Amino acid sequence: MQIAVLFMACVFIVATLLPMLKHEAWWIRIFDFPRTQIAAGGVVIIAFYSLLYQERGLVDNLILLVLAACVAYQVSRMFPYTRFARKQVLGSRENDPDRKISVLVSNIYRKNRDYGRFLKLVREKNPDVICILEPDDWWDTMLSPLEKEYPYSAKHHCNDGYGMFFYTRLKPRGITVDYLVEDYVPSVFAVLELRSGEPVEFYCLHPNPPNPKYSTDTTERDAELLIVGKRVKESKKPALAAGDLNDVAWSYTTLLFQKISGMLDPRIGRGFFNTFHVEWPFLRFPLDHIFVTESFRYVRLETLPDIGSDHFPIFAELSYEPDGKVEQADNKYEADAEDKKVAEEKIEEARA
Repeated sequence: MQIAVLFMACVFIVATLLPMLKHEAWWIRIFDFPRTQIAAGGVVIIAFYSLLYQERGLVDNLILLVLAACVAYQVSRMFPYTRFARKQVLGSRENDPDRKISVLVSNIYRKNRDYGRFLKLVREKNPDVICILEPDDWWDTMLSPLEKEYPYSAKHHCNDGYGMFFYTRLKPRGITVDYLVEDYVPSVFAVLELRSGEPVEFYCLHPNPPNPKYSTDTTERDAELLIVGKRVKESKKPALAAGDLNDVAWSYTTLLFQKISGMLDPRIGRGFFNTFHVEWPFLRFPLDHIFVTESFRYVRLETLPDIGSDHFPIFAELSYEPDGKVEQADNKYEADAEDKKVAEEKIEEARA
């Protein structure tokens, strides 16, 4: 038992230290995900270690100290996504329906065939924009009823998990399907008019996951996020970015994306909003995201019921309030010279 506890203590320590390397290998980046589980496991091991090693030497105390530091570090990385932290996107002060935009993001899972639950959810939430990830040709047929309510769309047809359908009822000034890094991984860029007539930019994304089945590292995933981040920053226009980013909210890459783009996360100060995995209650992560520039304020954000996928859908309603953007400007993460250098290197590596 003592050997097993010592072994697990070392596992949790290594699992905490590895992501600090910032290396792009998938087997390192995957430890960005289970911070909650590592922290909880670390607390349990500390308790067992204290009971089993009541007469501890210097090495035992050192292991306990390092493990406690690892738990504290993991908690610090997750703390911004709790209700105790300061909110990054402030609550709406206006109630102008013409300046509101609602977004539904759903990775429907290409093998899922329960289209009825999804369509029912769309009717209940009645979003202005729908980002659907992993649809195949079968789903295209089943989702045809949406075209009456959502006359504007862009689609990338694919049967291997990289399908992407984008629907909106807001009048578009343009919608394009783009391939930012890899020619089989789509993204959608749109300029939409709010009901007030004001234009906003919208990015829908679904980059590669850190999984050896798809890629041995996260270079392409990271680069796709950072390319969008640079575009948002350079555009200086109100924008939203949404999708299954195959990355957790508290990862180094997501933080770098926020620094490069200047975008805000409405989850910060409100909760994790875990969306994956539906069937594993004790192993869930916030993989589906909705980011906004500082011109938007929070109305609501929620994860939605199971639709037969491995992801829960996520829904957000935001209010465009440009007069208040100065108040939220201080909430942004700022990129320093090193951040910008790292971002450029990742983009260049992916393109090479």
